[in-house]
Amino acid sequence: MFGRDEAALAADCLIETDGPNGLTVYFQSGTTHFPSRATTVVDVTGAGDAFLAGFTAALLRDQSHREAIEQGLAAAAHCCSQIGVGDPGMAE
Repeated sequence: MFGRDEAALAADCLIETDGPNGLTVYFQSGTTHFPSRATTVVDVTGAGDAFLAGFTAALLRDQSHREAIEQGLAAAAHCCSQIGVGDPGMAE
């Protein structure tokens, strides 16, 4: 079984989400913490999925990992600011 460090070496990055505490990214070159975006939390349903959707969409637009992470965090914060899972559009 791989640990975090070994998994990060096998991929460009490994992302560990931690809800309101943000997330940690394990790059081959080191580890970086990203705090969650400030928002009024109404419902956390779908926040992880929203993060992944924003992150993936940004990568598909050839944005950097850092830009993709920020886009994912914005989408997750937007998702948490409303009841239920809606259409996050392109979170700003």
